[in-house]
Amino acid sequence: MKHIFKSSTFTFLLIALAGLTTITSCSKHSDYDFTGTATANVRLVNTSTDAGPSKLYLNDVLRTTNAVSYGTASGYSQTYIADNTIAVQSASGTMLASSSASLDADGNYTYFLTGASGNYAILTSYDNTTTPTAGKAKVRFVQAASGLASANLLGNGVSLFAAQSFKAVTNYMEVTAGTFVFTVTSPGSEITLASSTSTTLQAGKSYIIYTSGISGATGTNALTVNVLSTNQ
Repeated sequence: MKHIFKSSTFTFLLIALAGLTTITSCSKHSDYDFTGTATANVRLVNTSTDAGPSKLYLNDVLRTTNAVSYGTASGYSQTYIADNTIAVQSASGTMLASSSASLDADGNYTYFLTGASGNYAILTSYDNTTTPTAGKAKVRFVQAASGLASANLLGNGVSLFAAQSFKAVTNYMEVTAGTFVFTVTSPGSEITLASSTSTTLQAGKSYIIYTSGISGATGTNALTVNVLSTNQ
């Protein structure tokens, strides 16, 4: 009886220890549980005409709920901060482009997939900025259109950013809040290459104006000018 008691007790302790180890390992880390953890917010914009629907991964963890098709943007999703490998993959898992960066706590980041014909890149917009002056909004320009070597951005015919090369991400600048049509022209030319739809910029908010598509193309691949709010 004495031997049986010791054996049963030992077995019970092993089971309890195994259960405790399992609970500890499960609560130690989760790719989608951010309780009590510093986080940043990330999203993906697909400006590539031929990359197909794409997904955003940070440190090999999916951060876009659905694949992002050309001409669309995902919503913001939480991720861990510090050093991150940023990757965009096709819906089937093919690596399209990657980069690395350290993310700030409470930072908002927009990643743009750009390029064509297998030559893809990721452009990064750090969306956090100071609050605009009363009655103002903030805008920045991301020149993500393949084949457009350089571009001017105008708002209601007024020059905002001049001669921005392909893959350029400008700083923010203030504009008077109101209704805008944004136009892209070639440096040294008054010829309009593409224009946005009429868009209202609200006072106190920030926006990214970005190009997508291919310069000179027509149809679904045509050059476009788009407006994206950075305020959640």
